[in-house]
Amino acid sequence: MKNFIGKYYVSLTITCIIIIFVGVTFWPKRSEPQQPSKQLPPEKAPLEYYLVAIDPGHGGRDGGSGYDAVKEKDINLAIAKKIKTIYQSWKGQIMLTREGDYRVTELYPNERTKQRRDLSGRIKIAQEENADLLVSIHVNAASSALKGPMVFYQKDNEISKELGRSILEQLHHVERHQQQDLIGADYFILRQADIPTVLVEVGFITHPEERGKLQTEEYQEQLARAIAEGVKGFFLTKERHLPRT
Repeated sequence: MKNFIGKYYVSLTITCIIIIFVGVTFWPKRSEPQQPSKQLPPEKAPLEYYLVAIDPGHGGRDGGSGYDAVKEKDINLAIAKKIKTIYQSWKGQIMLTREGDYRVTELYPNERTKQRRDLSGRIKIAQEENADLLVSIHVNAASSALKGPMVFYQKDNEISKELGRSILEQLHHVERHQQQDLIGADYFILRQADIPTVLVEVGFITHPEERGKLQTEEYQEQLARAIAEGVKGFFLTKERHLPRT
């Protein structure tokens, strides 16, 4: 009887070992949670995959910089609409934070100032649409001797800096600023946006010659095409693909 029991337990032990071995070897392994792919799908062109938000600065009662009847808000919107038209002709995804002469302060009624309410609203519009980057269009004002475009990027953000550099390289074919023209900054819209953002100053409304050009369709078209080409160049460079969740 004892021999039988001993043999029984030995047999049971061997059977358990075999079951465990087979289970470990052939049972489907539990995979770790996978992060969504952050690379561009090979079947999609970058311009079709990523959404660009263009922000025409100011609007409504906020005219921005001005000189007599010339208002920054009107120039910003005109250039932004041209960027949209050009970019869409390449089958690119693009949106504007405003399509007309208005502000978006109502989206953030609790911000301290109208300017902050407006800027926060623009950021919210871009982010709620799941935009991958934001380009804010402005016209500068300073000494009448200064002219030319400048680009401000999010300080310590390499993607923002690369985007700014790509845009500025194209703007240099239109006009050059005499001083430093690619600058890391801490402006509200740059600081608050969770997506790569740049602020483009297309020129100086206070420079007599440049002010005249900024009001013309031809020059606005040149600036718009340069900005659109800069964004396109940024996306078409493989190393610069943005994270996309």
